[in-house]
Amino acid sequence: MRKILISIMALMVLVVAGCSKDKSEETLENKHALSMKIDEKSQDITLSFLPEHTEFMLKIGSLANVCTYFHLSEASESTVPLDQQNKLKEQIGFNPFNLEEVKSNGFDPDKEFGFAVADITVDADDNELDFNLLVFIPVIDGEKAVTTIQDAIQKKSPNLKIKKDGKLTIFENGEAPQTLYLTLKDKYLLMAVNAESDINVKPFLETALTGDHTLGNVKYYQEVISKIEPGEEIFAYLNLKSIVERNLESIKKMMQANLSGKGATDLGANLSYLVDCEGAGLSVDLEGIDFVMKTVANFIPEAKSLKAFKDIRVDRNIILGLKENPVFLLSFAVSLQQYYKMIMENLSETEADNLKTWLEMVKLNFDINFEQEIINNIAGNFNMAVYDGAGINLMNYNTLLTLNIQDESSIKNVIEKLIVKLPPEQQAMLNKEKIGDIDTYILMAGPTQIFMGLKDRNLIFAVGRSMFEKAINGNVSSGFTLSMTDKELVEKINSSSTLFYLNIDEAFKIFKNFEMMVKGFTGGKGIDGKIQEALNQFVYLIISGKIENESILSDFVIKTKFTEPFFTGVEKLFTQLKQRHPSESVGAPQSL
Repeated sequence: MRKILISIMALMVLVVAGCSKDKSEETLENKHALSMKIDEKSQDITLSFLPEHTEFMLKIGSLANVCTYFHLSEASESTVPLDQQNKLKEQIGFNPFNLEEVKSNGFDPDKEFGFAVADITVDADDNELDFNLLVFIPVIDGEKAVTTIQDAIQKKSPNLKIKKDGKLTIFENGEAPQTLYLTLKDKYLLMAVNAESDINVKPFLETALTGDHTLGNVKYYQEVISKIEPGEEIFAYLNLKSIVERNLESIKKMMQANLSGKGATDLGANLSYLVDCEGAGLSVDLEGIDFVMKTVANFIPEAKSLKAFKDIRVDRNIILGLKENPVFLLSFAVSLQQYYKMIMENLSETEADNLKTWLEMVKLNFDINFEQEIINNIAGNFNMAVYDGAGINLMNYNTLLTLNIQDESSIKNVIEKLIVKLPPEQQAMLNKEKIGDIDTYILMAGPTQIFMGLKDRNLIFAVGRSMFEKAINGNVSSGFTLSMTDKELVEKINSSSTLFYLNIDEAFKIFKNFEMMVKGFTGGKGIDGKIQEALNQFVYLIISGKIENESILSDFVIKTKFTEPFFTGVEKLFTQLKQRHPSESVGAPQSL
């Protein structure tokens, strides 16, 4: 039965990965029209039968749309090699990457499909995971679809006993109490099975058949879909609270076993903050020319883990004040005081004693109260930026870091205390001078210099004098965002969100500067014009996240210059590169 479960899960993944269309050169407008033809009610039909105690759910908009957006064909090996397609057809009786074969075997490629998981249980003693699985597949001819699946299962496991119980087709394993159920509901084929054997999957299936207590009425699910769009081509939902509450003791036990003998925290008294997160969701848009993934995690109002990221002063003015285009930006904010408090609450007695000894040593050797003068004085916003890719070389790094602080005079006092206590040879590597009106510390670090100073409650670290001067003299009103035409990007960069931004063009300029060195390590191989042309289709990558009430919202975006859906564009790029370099692998993924 485990082989059957693995086969079902593998089939679900493969179906998402590829399929065929007779007309591969459709326009983007035609592809969008195909999406609009799908029965609108199908976008919510799964909620009419998915049980309310579903703990994880993944659904795909439709097989036909996935085929369109991935721009795949039955003969293409870019996603699923032909030998695997043939093997799969031999096993299940048809090729799931051919829409006509899908239809002729009773399945409907124009409605959403996916699977739901419930009763997830962790066995700490055996390090095993048990759960109930419900797969839902839309059908045109339900009886034919059942026959197709039944024949495939019998071919895979001829020793299984098959019986009928009303509308249920039941597959029983005589050697284990696992049972696989097949049935039909609302033009959907439902397959239910449990991963191991300890949990009876039938109640999960029966709830789905009655439709009395559905996922759409669950508070955690409603909160998730109020924050992100469940109608995207890929949508996933997770009830983390239910999973953690059931398995918290097992999780503690497993972590204690893994950390035993290493001064481990007394996890039996802690880790309760894991239940702070209630529901989470993820959606992926396959229709647009950019890759866009959105996520949400909803927390209880009193969540300790969320407090560490709330009500923090975010100040990016220093890194936004330069005029040069950034290669990448990194900015995040965390309350070091709250985070430190959480750590202290989770320390074992041994760890607490070791920390106390270390704090006393810092006080004795440097006359610094670490908690009061450092922890309590850090405002929590850290920023890092690298600029002007063309100007970066072995001697010049164009790197700038800033850290928001509460009290400049207190930090200056700490710095002076540290300098006084340094050994003479290290003090000789450190100079102090005025740059503008800023007291600046200059540290020799090999062939370069690191400049450190304070401005507007920002502790600034810059590699090189030029970068430091630009940082202290810059102004956000005349910074690099003025030259950006992407308003959405500018809004995210100027916001208080956690941020990671990578400019593909500027990053490639760095590579060009070091290309000769790279060729020396790779036997003369570099990036030729065709690969550069492919890279030029990508504009930037940005990951951003923000706190909204009791939720963490995040976006992952890859901006492109494509004229068709993202994965269609990616597949075409790989195809073009393979045609131009037939003897070389360009790293095309075996599964998108």
